[in-house]
Amino acid sequence: MHPIGLRLSTGLPVVAAGPLSEQAVDVEVEARRVLAKRVHDVALASEARVFGVVVGLKLGQYRPRLVEDVVRELRKAGKRPVLLACRELTPSVEAYFPGVEVFVSTPCPLIALFDREGFHKPVLTPAEAKLAVSGRWREGYVDPFQGF
Repeated sequence: MHPIGLRLSTGLPVVAAGPLSEQAVDVEVEARRVLAKRVHDVALASEARVFGVVVGLKLGQYRPRLVEDVVRELRKAGKRPVLLACRELTPSVEAYFPGVEVFVSTPCPLIALFDREGFHKPVLTPAEAKLAVSGRWREGYVDPFQGF
């Protein structure tokens, strides 16, 4: 697991040790930066109406039950889910769906957490999407890997 992802998931201090570089790095500063971005995206998503739920087409990234769960939660909250089948979620996908306000990455949470460069709209993990539409996002952040 990615060291910053581990920190976000557990809330515990994490030191990334590189056996080849023989260095140990505390990831706290970077984790706080990532967390601030995540909370910002969740806050933006809480106001959105149309959510693009990304269905992964790569081997091992097709998660139909997770997609169904996300769609159910979005509908329950009065949001409009749009299913988007993609081999890869990239900023170019965003351009093809101008009506989508938020993307929910069901194939891989790492895209939402660490591969956000180039996206202009929020990209959330399923757990973050649920938090955004629940109305409880101000109460605290969730484990972004929940459900995977």
